[in-house]
Amino acid sequence: MSFGPYLAAAAFGLIKGLTSGPADDEHEFTLEHNFIGPVKEEVIYRGVPLWVKPNLPTGSTAAVFAIDHILHDMRMHSLAGTHMKPMELVARLGDVFLGGMLYEAAFRGSGILGAIGAHTIHNAGVTLGSKVRR
Repeated sequence: MSFGPYLAAAAFGLIKGLTSGPADDEHEFTLEHNFIGPVKEEVIYRGVPLWVKPNLPTGSTAAVFAIDHILHDMRMHSLAGTHMKPMELVARLGDVFLGGMLYEAAFRGSGILGAIGAHTIHNAGVTLGSKVRR
């Protein structure tokens, strides 16, 4: 087992929390955000696809994960009467794709529990970094 995806997920989350802006201050610990959400997302985005077709190309689950998150973010902005700027879209796409790659690497190394662990560690890092920044 390689600890690389877990350490990278923790560091990435911490950096995101430390550098997020005032609009991102909702990074409080919640059971939904820090545990239930990662479990659901990892079963949907990594578990099912890689159990059904274990030889999917590397990065394929991360790409679907990123696109789905971008579409969700765009819907949320639209409901709020705003639009994401092009650079916000690009940054968010890179952010979620990188996270998805880390969770996929953890899945391929340690199965679904590894993916859930990496995602949970990442979200905990965001929460911690956000608290330190404030």
